[in-house]
This record gives sequence, C-alpha cells and structure tokens, in this order.
Amino acid sequence: MQKDLKNTEKKQKIRFKKGESGNPNGRPKGQPNKSTIQFKEAVNNLLEWGAPQFIEWMGQIDTPEKRFDIVFKMAEYAYPKYSRIEHTGKDGGAIETVEIDGQKRRELLLKLLNETK
Repeated sequence: MQKDLKNTEKKQKIRFKKGESGNPNGRPKGQPNKSTIQFKEAVNNLLEWGAPQFIEWMGQIDTPEKRFDIVFKMAEYAYPKYSRIEHTGKDGGAIETVEIDGQKRRELLLKLLNETK
C-alpha cells in the first residue's frame, strides 16, 4: 500500500498542470499518430511477407471483382487517399498565364528574395 502511494505521489509531481501539456502546439497537421503508423506498417508487412499466402487466399475467391475489392480495401489502410485540389484564377475563373522576359524575371526574383530576408 505504501509503495502504491509513493508511485501516485511521483506521478502527480511529474504531471503537467490541468489544461497544459508538454507539447502546447500539438501534433503537426497531417502527421499521423503512433498507432496509425504502426497499423500501416503492419498492413505493409502483411502484404510483403504474407504475399505467397495472400496470393493463395486470393485464388480461393471466386470472382475478380471480389478479389479487387479486397485488395482495394486493404490498400486504403496502407496508403492514404489524397484530396482533390482545384486551382483557379481570380474570382474562381481561369488561371491567367503571363510571359515575362529574362530581365523582368530577374527583377521579380530579386524582389522575392529581398522580401524573404
């Protein structure tokens, strides 16, 4: 009982105050958590190391459509779906392209470099 009390006291000293954490900014956007990474690795390992057995199992499925559906569903866990991005010009219109000569290109690059300093 005394040992449990000491462990609890240690944990309370180490913990952050309520509402605080060791990483106030949180995990960066798009960065998967550890369990997601481990799950994707497990699926990849299954597909790599279990390939001969997997091929045999797939041969037992009666139609190509069902086989494709299984592979497609498994792949979603290993490889993320990418969202579609639409690029548009001003006010949602067509993208306008402009040709510039070498001198103008240098001026624009120098301006950009100076702005980033």
